[in-house]
Amino acid sequence: MEAVFARGTQTTDFFSDNFFYVNNCGYYNNIDIGFQVSRTDGRQDYQFIFISQGCMEVLSNGVFIPVHAGGAVLFRPGEPQCYHISESSGTSYYWLHFSGFYAEEILNQADIVENIFYSKCLSDLKPLFRELVGAIRSGGSDLFAAGLAISLLSSVSVKPQSMFARIIDQMNNDIDCGIFDRDYAQSAHMSKYHFIRSFSGACGKTATRIFLVAENGACKAAAFRYLRENRRNSRTAWL
Repeated sequence: MEAVFARGTQTTDFFSDNFFYVNNCGYYNNIDIGFQVSRTDGRQDYQFIFISQGCMEVLSNGVFIPVHAGGAVLFRPGEPQCYHISESSGTSYYWLHFSGFYAEEILNQADIVENIFYSKCLSDLKPLFRELVGAIRSGGSDLFAAGLAISLLSSVSVKPQSMFARIIDQMNNDIDCGIFDRDYAQSAHMSKYHFIRSFSGACGKTATRIFLVAENGACKAAAFRYLRENRRNSRTAWL
């Protein structure tokens, strides 16, 4: 297993009064031992994690949720940070601790709202993390490191609406499959209750309501097809 800390292993748990500051960053590569972090009171700064390989289980709303390669996790100041990795998973992940009075605004502008999410852009993060770690280890300025970190965060921009649009499409394909909220929550990498609350906030309706509308529309379409076929067959019988 390879472990890299850009600013060393000394404590960096504080909130900077700069506009944006990289407290520390680094990565764990090919973890081959049982690995667990339990910070029930969180940290004073933010932590952003990107899983590049394998899987990490993250506690979210009282439930451990598996986050697979290509997924990201964000912990805000004071939020519990509890996650673990099994020794057989071969997981690799990159991490970034940051703070500053403008940090939350940067996250808002990047549409990073959920604490667990996926985005098509996440596959590009590995070289950005490596560049950031290298810049700090080589003595680059704090301002340069801040610029690289902001660029990294902005590149993972993901709108919750786009994720829920994908789930609504999935609903339309699952009319007859008996899929429930908990199944869609797993697809969104959220607990059931977090999914229900987030879905309603982003879409203006509950997932159940949208599913029922889709189901009703599918029934109407099926009835229309039946009547059309039946009418055609009736005409054929008379000929």
